[in-house]
Amino acid sequence: MGVKSRPPEIDCNHHENGIFKICIAKIASLSDPHKLKGEEFLMKIRDYRDIPTTAPMPGVSKRVPIGPEEGAPNFIMRVFEISPGHTSPDHAHAWEHEIFVLAGQGSARDKDGKETPIGEGTTVFIPGGENHCLINRGTDDLRIICMIPTGAEETQQIALPRSC
Repeated sequence: MGVKSRPPEIDCNHHENGIFKICIAKIASLSDPHKLKGEEFLMKIRDYRDIPTTAPMPGVSKRVPIGPEEGAPNFIMRVFEISPGHTSPDHAHAWEHEIFVLAGQGSARDKDGKETPIGEGTTVFIPGGENHCLINRGTDDLRIICMIPTGAEETQQIALPRSC
């Protein structure tokens, strides 16, 4: 058994300019040098609908609620809305991504062209290099959260000749 570290003393502030300043940790000693010592920790809370949208293609809107600009060093959270009858592009890229369906009905098409139904509550893991697309088969927007590694959007993805 090792010696337990004393928990940090916490000084919490309230809402300030759309960001919740949460906690300045005053830590006497840390055994893990990767943890922050005496620095400010910020929790950012906001409604994703307040974030400007981009339109990467017709019938698809995108918001980026969490990414490097918010201080997230490892992952980017994107929220996509695909209108009824529209799709994401049929594509592949080197990075993996994780998808959580918030609302709507559709299907995920894999590298072999097989479609699997997706809907509210469905999760989808897409490994790097796998061809894929999402299709809105419903009457309402298909809204998803898509997580990717930081820096992935700056790298090239491969558009496939077939349409989704």
